[in-house]
Amino acid sequence: MLRGLIKKGLLITASFLFFGFFTSSKSDLSIFLTKSRIKKGGNAYLIFHFKIKDGWHIYWKDPGQRGLPTTVQMQEIEGIKYGKLLFPVPDILRLSDGSYSYVHKGDVYLFLPIIVSEKFNGNSADIVGVLRWAECSDTLCVPHKKEFSVKVSIGKSEAKEAGSSRRIDSSVYKRFPIDYRAKGSPAVVKYRLEREKGVLVLDVEWATNPFELECFIADGDGVQIEQVKKESISSGARVVFSVKKSKKGEAEAEIVLKNRLGTRAVLVPLHL
Repeated sequence: MLRGLIKKGLLITASFLFFGFFTSSKSDLSIFLTKSRIKKGGNAYLIFHFKIKDGWHIYWKDPGQRGLPTTVQMQEIEGIKYGKLLFPVPDILRLSDGSYSYVHKGDVYLFLPIIVSEKFNGNSADIVGVLRWAECSDTLCVPHKKEFSVKVSIGKSEAKEAGSSRRIDSSVYKRFPIDYRAKGSPAVVKYRLEREKGVLVLDVEWATNPFELECFIADGDGVQIEQVKKESISSGARVVFSVKKSKKGEAEAEIVLKNRLGTRAVLVPLHL
């Protein structure tokens, strides 16, 4: 989804609109848009850039077994839709009690897609929302909330004038997982849900050694997924998960697969 931001090895940044900043003793947060004017029928990204100090971390969209998820809540506007908050691949933090968390450290970018309808009525919109996260060390967690608001111009064309001269290197883009169905995906993934057994099976044509494969699970509303085992198969690796659903009907979840050998991580959206 971020592929459209790439141009000549750099993310397109010619018209960034900076409008928010938050600082604490543990991190700095900048908030900006990728366009200072959005075309009707077009899109932009709201970017949250964390600079986290050594010894501290924030959490992924699913914190794992400990922690608070990083979330954003946007005020609804007729004619404007927001996509899911996009995260880079997290790290696994192993805790002394045997549990684990999914965390981000250092320089972290989160992207929120903004999609404007061709039928949007008006020439501007107030983008308003709340970002929530927790800054944590090995011994302390500090929850934070940042409210933000910006008036963005919306018209028949995108802005030609430059905003901030800020640039983001393409290495940032490569930290984000690619959908396993997309062109350029390094893995072929097949999955099946054995409903009666409460088991999800993923076959991955990618890593011949299953223990070179890391799995990050983002549980959806009303569903809980836990990894049970990994094993080798003729085409690569098989990962088996237990699935528990607390609600009837279809549930959505995500699994990110990372090969420790260094290739691009893969996102597997699930409909269970």
